[in-house]
Amino acid sequence: MPIIRSRLACSAVILAAVVAAAPAMAQAATLDLPAQDVASAVRQLARQANVQILVSGSDARGRRTNAVKGELQVSDALERMLAGTGLSARPTGPQTWVVVPAARAGVRAGVQLASLETPAIAGEAELAADEIVVTAQRIAEPLSRVPASVAAFSRDRMDVLGIRDFADVAQQTPGVRLRPEINQIAIRGIASNAGAATTGVYLDETPIQVRTFGEGAAAALPLVFDLERVEVLRGPQGTLFGAGSMGGTVRYITTPPPLAGTNVYARGELAFTQDGAPTYEAGAAVGTALADGRVGARIAATHRRAGGWVDRVDGETGRQLEANANWSEVSTVRAALLFQPNAQIAITPAIYWQDRFKNDTDQFWVPLTDVGAGRQQQGNPIQLVNDDSFLLPSLTATADLGFAEAVSNTAWFRRRQTRFYDNSLYNLAGYEDVPGQLLTASGPDYARLGIPGYASEGRIDNRQDNFTQEVRLQSTDRNARLQWLAGIFYTNNRQTNVETIDEPSLEAFFQSLYGLTVEETLGVPLLDGRYSYIGDRFENERQLALFGNLNLGITERLRAQVGLRWSDIRIRTGGTFSGAYIGATRTNSGSTREQPLTPRFNLTFQARPDLMLYSTVAKGFRSGGVNAPISQRCQQLLTEAGNPIPELGFGSDSLWSYEVGTKGRLRGLRFDASAFHIDWTNIQQRVFLDPCTVTFTRNLGEAKSTGFDLALAAQPAAGLTLDAAVGYVDSRFSAPLFRGTSGTGKPTIARGDALFQAGFPWQVALGARYDFRLGGREAFIRGNWEYSSANWRPRSSLNPETASFNPLATDREATSFVRLRGGATFGQTEVQLFVD
Repeated sequence: MPIIRSRLACSAVILAAVVAAAPAMAQAATLDLPAQDVASAVRQLARQANVQILVSGSDARGRRTNAVKGELQVSDALERMLAGTGLSARPTGPQTWVVVPAARAGVRAGVQLASLETPAIAGEAELAADEIVVTAQRIAEPLSRVPASVAAFSRDRMDVLGIRDFADVAQQTPGVRLRPEINQIAIRGIASNAGAATTGVYLDETPIQVRTFGEGAAAALPLVFDLERVEVLRGPQGTLFGAGSMGGTVRYITTPPPLAGTNVYARGELAFTQDGAPTYEAGAAVGTALADGRVGARIAATHRRAGGWVDRVDGETGRQLEANANWSEVSTVRAALLFQPNAQIAITPAIYWQDRFKNDTDQFWVPLTDVGAGRQQQGNPIQLVNDDSFLLPSLTATADLGFAEAVSNTAWFRRRQTRFYDNSLYNLAGYEDVPGQLLTASGPDYARLGIPGYASEGRIDNRQDNFTQEVRLQSTDRNARLQWLAGIFYTNNRQTNVETIDEPSLEAFFQSLYGLTVEETLGVPLLDGRYSYIGDRFENERQLALFGNLNLGITERLRAQVGLRWSDIRIRTGGTFSGAYIGATRTNSGSTREQPLTPRFNLTFQARPDLMLYSTVAKGFRSGGVNAPISQRCQQLLTEAGNPIPELGFGSDSLWSYEVGTKGRLRGLRFDASAFHIDWTNIQQRVFLDPCTVTFTRNLGEAKSTGFDLALAAQPAAGLTLDAAVGYVDSRFSAPLFRGTSGTGKPTIARGDALFQAGFPWQVALGARYDFRLGGREAFIRGNWEYSSANWRPRSSLNPETASFNPLATDREATSFVRLRGGATFGQTEVQLFVD
């Protein structure tokens, strides 16, 4: 087979970015706040002004605010409201304030805070003033107060790091890997090429992950533009986020409309790629109040074209077909309204549209490439286009009921994806009964084929039409000993997969190999004289789930959480399959129903005001499904080899995750660390049916994943910030697998072989930033080094002790990625230059 490797990033980029935004301090709102206790007043002010305000339970306890009424800046409202309470407020980021005792309000290095959504403890930890607020547990709280492994990226941080898509996020997040060709996310080694998603993907409150059935399904990942933040939750999140969150969850949180004033965010980019084509981007977002304190709107739009750097050539003649063929374009538009008729109710209708076009693959063939000479080439006979668009209208409503907050989200996710794959190479690898080798390390052996221009084009049309409805109720008294959350979730997802193989040259191919026609060889002629296979499949998943979480204060420092999700999952599948490869036209249908329980247990101990310890045990779950029928030719080959014909259905798989972690500060050093062990059983895997070249989903094998992740940050000197993130993941099969009869007695997969989709054992991201004044302006320089190790555990295809061993196969080498960036601020505009 041809040796293929993927180049992960361009070698050099120069960029200029422009950012404009109204500062948080300018936020104004029409307010009506009676005198009341501090906790309630802060919550109401945050809702009426549509901002984030944090206050610790212990600081708020026993204090009452002054009444505030009228149109005011948030900072002015806070000052009037808190006058005489002994408390003061300071801004900590865009639309975010912290309320602290007045004696500590002026401390520059940090502030004392805990979220309004976090239970009070004896003494409050000193946290960084710029700490990001997340909703990883469906409540707003500082990242350092979340008893789980979470990586979060604010908009400012993403701009400074040059993050434009999830591939950049994955490079910054140890324990996370993205396979960009199919947008498959592995978290802590948990990923699979079959069945339901192992990583949940959320756009605000709506799940948008894809279920892998048929061929070519890939997750729809939004472009990173005008987002308030991106959160990556490591470990099973099924209790709060459903069955698609077996290994973790990725959440894209958009910027809400303002209820007062106007703010603008704009970004432009121009980049030049070594040995490739330029990249450019232009986008803008505008938020404005339509009726102060009552109605706000926000609209954002962007277009980005990423230049390519892999040439597509004719594998037979070597002639260049397209230079820099792997370019891509993506456009997005988002519009949202925020209606707040009173201080208790907020309603947000929104719509998000994205269109992504990928012209060809990023993979290049090593034998056709000379990296030193700046020449990356691939010789696929078929252009691997991927055209993917989605539309997501949603309606979110929240209501403050006093004792609790009610949240409702209704959404419709409509997605259309057309993707091409190269069936030519797949075909040539499969005809092992032909003397000679049809596929070499450099591609098809056209001389042996005797057919000029042989090509077999595979096309995949995926469609998703998903309706989701979630309603939850959660307590609002964060000083209460018992806090709770309860919800109900419903989804009706219909997904279709139409696969066609267009190869009119198959007649000449069989004549060259056997001297026979397609009909004489396979028993059925080509459809319409050109199609060897047409498969039209659908899958309908209906799910009803009830979920809840209890958070109990056992002592002043020790808290326990218990979460549980019960789901009723019904899957119905069917399809029609025809063409020479399948034989006579066949249909199939099937259904499954499962009612899993997904628990989660957590203990959190606040050892000191600046030190948290926690432990978590959680279950992950994926439902089963039904395969497409096996072709007559494959059934014949299985029978001749003495191998059984497998059942079409496959079952669910599940895992248990065990995690311990700590977060805190030590002499100015912030740290966030966790260690984990995962046991995964009955794994859904797509495998080749030996001796067929047909993929099939089966429940096979057990695996273990063990590792840790560590994040550090410090400010050793004025203006200097250092940060580091290190992760290690060891994912391997824990028992040998024997599939089919190889005649060698060797297992197909040996015990200790690495999981196919697991990712890299070691990931490291080191960064340094220096802020200074330049000509009276604020300026900075920053450098990042990101490292991914090679795999030290062999995969089955690289292990000579397995029947899957392939001497032509190779594994990826260790990679390093360097980002250098500097910028200066001119008023509300920031200009940056960088090299990657």
